[in-house]
Amino acid sequence: MHHEGGNFAILFAVFGTAAALMFGVAISFAGMVAARSELIGDADSAVLAAVSRNAMQAGASTATQIAASTTIAQNMFKGGTMPSGTVVAPPVISVTEASGVYTASLTTTAQYSLPFGALLGFASLPVHIKAAATSQAAGAAPRYIDIYVLVDASASMGIGATTNDINLMDSTSGMDGGSGTCSVACHAVGTDTVAHNAGATLRFDIVKNAVLQIANSAQSLNSTGPLVIRMGLYSFATGFTTLQDITSNIGDVITAANGMTLQGYDAGTNAATALQQLQEKISSGDPVAGNGSSAASPQVFAILATDAISNSTDNQSPSTWIISPTFVPFSPNAIPDPVSNSVMDLEGLDPSQCSPIKAAGVNMMTLETAYLINPADMVAGQSGALRYNYINSTLLGSTTSNMQACASSPAFALTASAPQDIMNAMQRLFDTATQTEPRLTQ
Repeated sequence: MHHEGGNFAILFAVFGTAAALMFGVAISFAGMVAARSELIGDADSAVLAAVSRNAMQAGASTATQIAASTTIAQNMFKGGTMPSGTVVAPPVISVTEASGVYTASLTTTAQYSLPFGALLGFASLPVHIKAAATSQAAGAAPRYIDIYVLVDASASMGIGATTNDINLMDSTSGMDGGSGTCSVACHAVGTDTVAHNAGATLRFDIVKNAVLQIANSAQSLNSTGPLVIRMGLYSFATGFTTLQDITSNIGDVITAANGMTLQGYDAGTNAATALQQLQEKISSGDPVAGNGSSAASPQVFAILATDAISNSTDNQSPSTWIISPTFVPFSPNAIPDPVSNSVMDLEGLDPSQCSPIKAAGVNMMTLETAYLINPADMVAGQSGALRYNYINSTLLGSTTSNMQACASSPAFALTASAPQDIMNAMQRLFDTATQTEPRLTQ
C-alpha cells in the first residue's frame, strides 16, 4: 500500500517555510516604509525650519544667516522622533543663497534593521532620505491676493469652547435668555454677555480670535511686501451680514472682526443663501480672479468657517419660530419638533452651493469647527433632545466629507475642534493662500 503521509509532511514544511518567508517580507517592508515616512517628515521639518520667517535674522550677513539656518536644520532633525530599528547617519545639510532666496537641503541614509532578517538572508536595508525647501525672495515682484472670510454666527457656534466652558454655561442662570440654563445652541440677545460674565469662552469667540489672527498677519505682510492683500469679512445665520467689504485697509477688517457677535435670536443656519450672497459679493464690482500678477488679476480665496450643520429655523423672538423661505433642502434632512410648537429643518452643508464660487476661479477653503453636543442634552425629555440626537446619529457622519467637497482641493479643507487647533487651522489656510511660509522643493 502506498503511504502519502510523508509527502504531505514535506509539502507542509516547504509551503510553511514559504509562507513564513512571505509573512516576514511583508512585515519587514511595511516597517521600512513606515520608518522612511517618519524620517522624511523629520527631514522636511528640518529644512522648512531652516528657511522659515522665524529663522531669518534681520540685518544678518549671508554667511551668518547660512550658519544659523544650518544649525536650525541640524537641531530640528536631531530632535525628531527617530523610528525604532533604524541607525541614522549624520545628515549632510547645505544652505545656499541666491538673489535673497535661501535654499536648505538635507540628505542622509539610515539602516533599517529587518525584523525577519534571518529569514531573508540580510540583517538590514538602507533607506535614503532627501529634502529641500526654499524661502520667498525678499525682492520678489508684488503678488495680489483677495481673501473673503465667511463665518458661521448661528446658535450652535454659541456653545462653550471646551467641556469646562459647556459645563459652566450649563450651571449659569440666564443662559437661555431667561432664568434657566443651557449649554448648546441656546444663545439669545445678551446670552453671550452672560456667558462671558460667567467666565465662559464660546466656540464663536475662538473663531473670532482666529479671524483677528489672520487679519493681523495680513496687515503685517502688507507692510513688508511683496504681498498686497485685501480682505473682506462676512457672517451668517439665517441671514447674511456684511461686516466689512473687501478692502486693502486691513485695519478696518480688524475693527470689524473685533465687533463680530452671534446673531441675536436668529438661530437658523442658512449656508446655501450665505454662499450665494458671498458669490455675488465676489463677482460684483471686483477684479476677475486671476494669477495674482496685478491688482486687476488677483488670486482670490474664500474661507468658510462653520460647523457644517444647517437648519431653516428663523426665530426672531423667543415666541416666533418660522421656516426660512429661502432654505434649500439637501438630503438627508428632517423636520423634527425640537421645541414646543415649532419646527426645524435640519441638514448638512450642501457642497454644490460652493460650485459657483469655484467656477468663478475662486480658491474655496473650508474650516469645519466640529459640531459639539453635550451628551446631557441628548437625554430623552430634555429640550432639543430630538434635534441633537438626529444631528448626532444622521448628520455628523457626513459633515467632513461635505466640507471637503465644498473646498477646491483636499489641502484646502481642514477640521478642528480644540480652541488652539481652530486657531492653527485658520492660520494654516491663510498661510496656504498667501504662501509666505517656505515651500518644499524635494
